[in-house]
Amino acid sequence: MKKLAVFTILLVFLATGYVFSQNMRERPQRPPIPDSKQIEQMVTDLSAELSLTTEESEKLIELFEEHFDEVKEKTENGAPNRDEMEALKSKFETKVKELLGSEKFEKFQNFMRAHSPKRRD
Repeated sequence: MKKLAVFTILLVFLATGYVFSQNMRERPQRPPIPDSKQIEQMVTDLSAELSLTTEESEKLIELFEEHFDEVKEKTENGAPNRDEMEALKSKFETKVKELLGSEKFEKFQNFMRAHSPKRRD
């Protein structure tokens, strides 16, 4: 009887370890691509934080929508190429910096870092 109890406990222990190790191997999920309402809300929050003009806010919404459309296009068929994604991010940030200027762009970057979803890598 004692051997059966030890065997059962060992079996449960091994099964639990296997299940947890499978979860740890899963790839981290990318955050979902925001829709138009989420982009508008983000720009509204940014506008309050950065004191954006109406024109800057409208243009920023356009830039975000264009950027996320490109990201969606790249990610539709599986995992995107890291270099392509970095190039998209760089292109987007360049356009935002041209729109906002250096001072507001720095505040923009701080806002985005503070409000970006945290990834488990």
